[in-house]
Amino acid sequence: MSGRFALVALILLSLVLPAAAQVVIPENDGGQSTAQATDPVPVPRTEGPRETFASFLLLRDSFENALTNYVARPTYADLDRTGLIAAKMRSLIDLQDVPVSQRHAIGDTTVRAMLDIFGRIDLPDLEDIPEEEALDDRETGYWRVPGTPLRIIRTDDASRSGEWLFSQRAIASAPRYLEGIADQPLVSTLPIKSWTRFLPQIAGPAIPLSAVMSLPDAIREPWLDTPIWKIGLLSIALGLFGIVVLLVHQRVIRAHEKGSLSAVRLRLLTPVLLLVVIYAIWPVVLREVIPLGRMSRILADGLLLLTYLAITWLFWVAVQLAVQKRLQNPRNADEELNKGLIQLVGSVIGIVGVSLIVARWGQTVGIPVASVLAGLGIGGVAVALAVRPTLENLIGGIILYVDRPVQVGDYCTFGTSDGTIERIGIRSTEIRALDRTVISIPNAQFADMQLINWAQCDRMLINSNIGLRFETTSDQLRFVLAEIRKMVHAHPRIDNDTVRVRYIGPGASSRDIKLRIYALTREWNDFFAIREDVFLRVDTIVESAGTEYAFPSQTLYLGKDSGGVDETLRDAAEEQVSDWRRSRTMPFPDFPAEHLSALQGTLDYPPKGSPDEGNADVGEATGSEHLSSDPRISDVLPEDQDGARKEKPSTAQSREIQCCWSSCDPEMSFPFESVRSHLGGKGLR
Repeated sequence: MSGRFALVALILLSLVLPAAAQVVIPENDGGQSTAQATDPVPVPRTEGPRETFASFLLLRDSFENALTNYVARPTYADLDRTGLIAAKMRSLIDLQDVPVSQRHAIGDTTVRAMLDIFGRIDLPDLEDIPEEEALDDRETGYWRVPGTPLRIIRTDDASRSGEWLFSQRAIASAPRYLEGIADQPLVSTLPIKSWTRFLPQIAGPAIPLSAVMSLPDAIREPWLDTPIWKIGLLSIALGLFGIVVLLVHQRVIRAHEKGSLSAVRLRLLTPVLLLVVIYAIWPVVLREVIPLGRMSRILADGLLLLTYLAITWLFWVAVQLAVQKRLQNPRNADEELNKGLIQLVGSVIGIVGVSLIVARWGQTVGIPVASVLAGLGIGGVAVALAVRPTLENLIGGIILYVDRPVQVGDYCTFGTSDGTIERIGIRSTEIRALDRTVISIPNAQFADMQLINWAQCDRMLINSNIGLRFETTSDQLRFVLAEIRKMVHAHPRIDNDTVRVRYIGPGASSRDIKLRIYALTREWNDFFAIREDVFLRVDTIVESAGTEYAFPSQTLYLGKDSGGVDETLRDAAEEQVSDWRRSRTMPFPDFPAEHLSALQGTLDYPPKGSPDEGNADVGEATGSEHLSSDPRISDVLPEDQDGARKEKPSTAQSREIQCCWSSCDPEMSFPFESVRSHLGGKGLR
């Protein structure tokens, strides 16, 4: 690798040092060339046709003098002087409709054609050229050079309003007219036959004119308005520069691990080197070779494209570097920045910046960016409909980052599928499913889904019904309930504040116990291990109680057995109902009000044998699962039917009501209307 860099350094030095040495050490011939080179260049005047035409002729004479000195003894001073004079001659041509990148080449081609034309025709006297006031009285409003199609008109360019310039028609008409008079002799102080054929052979001081003239005629023939020998030198230089940039780029790519901060930083070297070649080294080559005409336009457009490509490349890599530095900043952990959001913002900034750079390039080369935008405005409805899904997905991605229902790495349930979020991109979200496949969902659709984010669980629910056989006695059931509660409260991985182990009544073929507890874990394997341990302990408790789990079954009675219906108790129950009928105290459809009043509070709760037996003021069960933290039941007193505020219940009564509500199982439906009807329509008390 070091050998490659040495080769690159030698190539760069071989290209830069000779040109630099020639620039630094110019010589003069006894002071004559220097004196002529330092003569002031005539300032063109454009206030009327006479002044414009006279300025062009004066600049032509100065151009011939500077070129004569340069041919006699090439120096950069005379070369720069000829370039300055040529630029002032170009300024006398109306080039406002020519793209900026092509004005130099097209203007030079037109100037050479005009020099040949004015050296072959009889020029009019300056006194015969009308003043501006005289042209204002004419209907035509322009002056044409006699015998030629060249016109001088007042320009309508806002930046040069009121100036008289050679019209834009000269760009096309001057070369055509020159073809018709090319056989006429050229009047010039230089021993040349044609400006159009001689000027393209002029090169920098490093390429002597004598050596150029000694080349075969076939090589000196123009191709794309530039001699073939110049095109060959330019091709060699472009090839060398391309090899240098390619070698550096390959070395940069292999230098560090892809995606690392050092690799991204080194990627800046390639566009920077490209810009250095374009702005520092390539101008030296152009100053020596001096391409003209269409070849100059091609090179100008190509260099402009490479310049904007390098700027775009540099901007994109700089944005990526800023994103990587932000992601690898150790302070990001404290700020809890979302890496995906930073990458998304970086991508959006990069795309917008690249679009602006491309638009600027299009405007420079003559693409009507404003017209294109206006056309998009006219067809805005169609464009909006076309890009609507893309915009929806982009906005959906931003919503996912801002609202954060899920983040990269979270396990979630969406629709009927489960998986782990792997990437939230500009358009879609990628999810790794349980079968290890990747599911890609558009952001707009994913943001509208009902998402269950398991990663946000602080505890994991163990929820199950335990069904015991109907042969299980009430005391066996109490034993099982007590032992299960004891076990889960003693379990170190179960949350004691949310324990619920309750008998919920007979089912279709079992006596059901509701088990609902929370495991203190946030990891799936640990959760399954805890749940397994709990159920194994429940199995042991059920076995120690002498009962079994129930299973769907039916009982078929084939005959009378000793365990049938107790006839004595049956007769006693029927006699009791007969007494109710005779005394008209049947509790159907409702109990009498005085009977309800006598019954209130007569049942022993907590039941006989419990630690709180006989304590009617016992508090609510241990735990923290209230339906609401707002004590609305005990503080807000409802109004009676007559509009009067009811008496606030006592502390014990409030506690009873609160216990009633807090112990209500949300999975059971409570028959409020049925109870209301049994209580005579007076509501709960």
